[in-house]
Amino acid sequence: MRPRYSKHAQQRVQQRGIDEEVVEILVEHGRRRYHNGGVTCYMDKRTRARLESVMEGSAYRRVADRLDRYVVLSPDGTQILTVAQRRRRLKTM
Repeated sequence: MRPRYSKHAQQRVQQRGIDEEVVEILVEHGRRRYHNGGVTCYMDKRTRARLESVMEGSAYRRVADRLDRYVVLSPDGTQILTVAQRRRRLKTM
């Protein structure tokens, strides 16, 4: 089941010019970290390498430079709460 966008997430995707395709890739293939009552989906070196092996070369190259984003899901994973661009490394707990 694909998570649905909250109103806030819809606004952020539009304001920040983030492709829905990238959001789907992050949710499906990204590393998940549970933090502050939500689930953050993002790409690190390992998940990027795994994604490159799963996707066709040209398809991966088309989105590779746009994977420095993250998605925050509700704790149960049914709703996308927000989407943003990573400007620096995410803090680890």
